[in-house]
Amino acid sequence: MSGQITGLHPEEARKNFDRAAQHFDCERTAIIHPIEYAEGLIEKYLSKHGREMQEHEILLAELREIANVKMVFMLRGWEKSPGATIEKLFAEYCGKEIIYEL
Repeated sequence: MSGQITGLHPEEARKNFDRAAQHFDCERTAIIHPIEYAEGLIEKYLSKHGREMQEHEILLAELREIANVKMVFMLRGWEKSPGATIEKLFAEYCGKEIIYEL
């Protein structure tokens, strides 16, 4: 999933992704929840490197994940997010299916 995080209250962003995840049968489809994914990355990175990850480092990790998925689900409002815009362009470049939330 890809969508706006920056500029939103953290709980609002999480709620948007949680709502979007309900569109999928989680038993048949593995979903990468970007907030949960980033939280795990940040925790591992901090313990290993002793500093927080910067936004561009998180984005690079997310792009690596996009390279390995079949489809990217774009949440409403994705175009307000520079990171989601980059993820969409990268997914297109990689030939991934892109689905947009209505």
